[in-house]
Amino acid sequence: MEKWLAWSISLLALSCGTGSANNNSAQSGSSSSGADVDVSSLTAHERSTYSELVHTLLAPCPELPQSIGECVERHSACKTCLPAALFLRDAISRGRTTPQVEAAFRTRFDPKSVSQIDVAGSPQKGDPKAPVVIVEWADFECPYCARAAKMLDEVVKNRAGHVRLVFKYFPLSSHPHGELTACAAAAADLQGKFWAMHDQLFDNQSSGLDSANIHDMATKIGLDLAKFDRDLISDEVKTRVDKDRAEADRLGLTGTPFVWVNGRHVDSQSFNLEDDLLPWVDLEWTLLSPSTGAR
Repeated sequence: MEKWLAWSISLLALSCGTGSANNNSAQSGSSSSGADVDVSSLTAHERSTYSELVHTLLAPCPELPQSIGECVERHSACKTCLPAALFLRDAISRGRTTPQVEAAFRTRFDPKSVSQIDVAGSPQKGDPKAPVVIVEWADFECPYCARAAKMLDEVVKNRAGHVRLVFKYFPLSSHPHGELTACAAAAADLQGKFWAMHDQLFDNQSSGLDSANIHDMATKIGLDLAKFDRDLISDEVKTRVDKDRAEADRLGLTGTPFVWVNGRHVDSQSFNLEDDLLPWVDLEWTLLSPSTGAR
């Protein structure tokens, strides 16, 4: 499914003005406020588009009905205004059309874009009290999922205490061992070794994920093989996998990996996990950590 688009989010400080003065300054490459907006890398057309969007899109703060530009200029209490303005500028600089920028902005910042995800009973790692929760649906035969698994693991390690990672199953019908590998991981989870099996399945993806190889993996990670074989075909394991698949269908999954951060979809048509995930996590941490207060 995956369209790994190169579009990263910069977290530099900026400020922007409003009204006609700002429209004029958009042509010259700066704003009329005390701290200039660095739009010097944008073309005249791009600066015009930025100025229009920053003054027409509402700031991502329901309690403050004002444009992003007004929010920034007034130094409002909303901490997401500056990142939102930067997001628009950077998206425009990467050649996105106005509708594409607006759609991505709403996905990333609109309060209405947050979905509730049930993580109870799913395999998890990282700080259980972390304010940033990444939920991933994956298929163990999906090469993009294998790549994403390494990225997600690095984020959890590099942002210890900030992030909790939750895994959910979504075996693709196009993969001959998709169902088998999902059930194998779920069966390993019943013995407390989900992540060990998770790593084995992705690390040995190129070697084949048939029953014999999966049995070898189960032996390698020290599973009770008799129990593993029983659980592999049990109703309990099937129910776990089916539950995750049904939830992904409800959320509109079209392929894997299907990644969400604090209830927002990291849509592969607008975002790139490799470039965008860590800045996304860092911004969420800044907004939600106890030291700065929650949104």
